[in-house]
Amino acid sequence: MTDEVPQHVSQALFEVTQQEGQLDVVADAESLPTAHTSFIDLPNEIIAHILGEVQDDEDLYQIAFLSRRINHISLSVYLSRRNFGSGQNDRLVLYDYNSLDVLRALDAALFKSSLTRLQYPFDCNKPVDQLGRELRGLRGIIDDKLSSLQEITIVLKNATTTLPVPLLLAQNLPRNTGNPSPSFIQGEVLGDFFSLLDSIVACGCVTLKFAHSGPQTTAMYDINVAIAEQFGGTRAITKTWGFSTFLAQIPFFVSRCRPSRTVKKAENSLKTLYLHSPISFHPHLGRWGMNILNDSAINVLSISQQRSVHNNSWALILPCISVPTLTSLTLDSCSMRLPDLLRFLMRHTGLQRLNLGSSFALSDANARHRVLSSPRGPQLHLTHFSASLDLFIKNFDHAPFLFNPSSLKSLTVLLSIPHGMCFSLAMVDKPLKTYIWRLKSIKEVRLALSFVGVPSTWIAATHRVGEEDRNEGGVHTLITHMDVHIKVYNFSFSSVMRLRELLVRFPALQQLSISTLGEPNFLDAYQKRVFSELAQGCCPKLDSVCFV
Repeated sequence: MTDEVPQHVSQALFEVTQQEGQLDVVADAESLPTAHTSFIDLPNEIIAHILGEVQDDEDLYQIAFLSRRINHISLSVYLSRRNFGSGQNDRLVLYDYNSLDVLRALDAALFKSSLTRLQYPFDCNKPVDQLGRELRGLRGIIDDKLSSLQEITIVLKNATTTLPVPLLLAQNLPRNTGNPSPSFIQGEVLGDFFSLLDSIVACGCVTLKFAHSGPQTTAMYDINVAIAEQFGGTRAITKTWGFSTFLAQIPFFVSRCRPSRTVKKAENSLKTLYLHSPISFHPHLGRWGMNILNDSAINVLSISQQRSVHNNSWALILPCISVPTLTSLTLDSCSMRLPDLLRFLMRHTGLQRLNLGSSFALSDANARHRVLSSPRGPQLHLTHFSASLDLFIKNFDHAPFLFNPSSLKSLTVLLSIPHGMCFSLAMVDKPLKTYIWRLKSIKEVRLALSFVGVPSTWIAATHRVGEEDRNEGGVHTLITHMDVHIKVYNFSFSSVMRLRELLVRFPALQQLSISTLGEPNFLDAYQKRVFSELAQGCCPKLDSVCFV
């Protein structure tokens, strides 16, 4: 080590000494210039660490106005404390306790942020001017403040419907005596609502969900008549109101003929669409939804909460939907005629997953066997099929074209256990006995059990080990995955441990999932470990136990 003083430093300021191989530099403190290092000149990592130690959120917000760079770092920390960001669990729910702080920070931000989920409660009873300001403000946030948005949920609240037909037809239809028209279907606000939806699709949103809050009675008033007028044209009018009414409306239909759709596929990132509101197919929203469905590369479509939409309406709606890229379809809380559903499925040969919920119903028994016995069109290549036990048995006895043995890899049977009843193996073995040859060729046979409450015993006393459950040919011996859902909020550890009497009946079980209406972490780590060891002792092939 050299004692040479650097040439650019004045010799009068330093005294160099060598002690034990270390170099000590002593300077005249009065002669040295004061070192000034500004806070905003520090590296970003150090600034972020310092700001992370600021306890007062209001101070953190005020610091954001020091400079452009500090604005980005400070508000990023501020927003992350409110679960706003691109993390898996990050989301913004408008009008909750965090939303005002988040909106204030976004307004002050000089940068665009990423957001995973956004939930917007759309209250249709609000005044028109207030609702219009909300729609335009939210659109401004999506366009100007968000660089990416993965998922958005629009919850329609207090929705009512009116009959959107011309006065020429209104004289022949029942009068609407329900609530006034919701504000979002009125002229100017309706345009703002559609502009918001267009901004959502254009911003790169991957998942769009329409949900419903509150009763469906007022929302579904005259909905089937409205659907018939919008989607059915002459066919619906003839069937619904008679031939004389149809003849009287010929001039109206001639003037309203719609040209064929020639719009090219929209350049958007939308892949998943949830239609879980009863007014999803109301003409005011249905036309936009149809355009999005047919003009986007949708992979996942879920339709639910449509109990008031009649079979005749689905016969008009389904032919208007054509999604060649569709790979997963979920239907629940609605009723359709089986021929209409099958025709829809046959037009989507790329479908891989078909999930029919426990509240989904098929009707028109007279046409069932005629359609199923002589199917026309290509065969589906489903890899996963899910349906309730009753639906599976009653409607798919003669539909082998739905289940290609070479492609079907997973089958889920939904079974609901009413309150006061116990599960028995006969509930599964007897109805599915005729399907056992098909089930043996499927890699994953899933059983989804739903208990309305916590039963006194998980399995009927008449089916103890040593009786019917020892039958090696029973369907229950083929179950590889089980989902147990208990519709209670408080599920004790002792009740969980009693699941042993149920699990021991399924020797081929590989995966087990347990869920309740409460939080997923209703057991601590030690209790989960104890139960997992117990479950693995009951089922030798069990390799996964999860609580969701």
